[in-house]
Amino acid sequence: MAFNAIQFCKDYGIQYSLSGKNVSIGWVGVQCPFCSDESNHGGINPKNGYYSCWKCGANDMAKYIQIITGKTLKEAIKIKYNYNSESIFIYNKKEKGNVGRIILPGEELQKIHIKYLRKRRFNPDYLIEKYGIKGTGITGKYRYRIIIPIYHNGILISFTGRDVTGKQREKYLTLSASESIINPKHILYGLEYCKNKRLICVVEGVFDVWRMGDGFCASLGVSLTEQQIKLLLSYNHIILMFDPEKEAYKKAKKVAENIAGYGNEVEIIKMEKGKDPGALSEDVAILLRKELGFD
Repeated sequence: MAFNAIQFCKDYGIQYSLSGKNVSIGWVGVQCPFCSDESNHGGINPKNGYYSCWKCGANDMAKYIQIITGKTLKEAIKIKYNYNSESIFIYNKKEKGNVGRIILPGEELQKIHIKYLRKRRFNPDYLIEKYGIKGTGITGKYRYRIIIPIYHNGILISFTGRDVTGKQREKYLTLSASESIINPKHILYGLEYCKNKRLICVVEGVFDVWRMGDGFCASLGVSLTEQQIKLLLSYNHIILMFDPEKEAYKKAKKVAENIAGYGNEVEIIKMEKGKDPGALSEDVAILLRKELGFD
């Protein structure tokens, strides 16, 4: 059921945006009341009435209404019902149809990229062949990074760049949502290699996928958007294996509760401190794959 988000925001004096930073196509951007948000990281999808935040993940729309309005949960559910509609569609004019093709920066991997990958116990030739990675040089916005293409249904929709110097402010620099064909946080990296609908494991980042192999996909962060969760619902058993930080585990529990609400089987694998999936040795990764039922 659609939700008349704009009318709701107007009626309750909530500031909202239909375009700009952090606002995805078709969403109504709002400040998130669930976290320390100072921008439009929160968003309401009028098409289906979902609420999600870039920083803290998806949440129940009725709970959002409860916090914003100060009503009881029962009253919030009634408010949500009152703003339901048969069909509402809103698009972000600034982002609509703005990208037709992605051009990857970079060329072949240079010594600095190869050295970095080998230090992390990865085979550069294998990554080039399977994932199509490239490397950048001394100039440009993405200088001294490994460029990692992001595909969805066989189409290049975005990319991210990993710093190999250890000196740049941002470890990862991802193409913005407005410059991508599809927002990277609306897909799962590596999903094309998750063919077995019986089982899938979600990890945080691309290096985790590279280490663990087929059957593993990355959410590109500790929180999952509603779009990412929907992609997982066709799998019978869903495993969440985030990095061992306390905050990541809390986020994993929240995501698991969300997925379980759809009736899917879900479990959380708690990694040992200091041992995120991407940092495992190949031998340990192989053993872990077998324990989880992937081999």
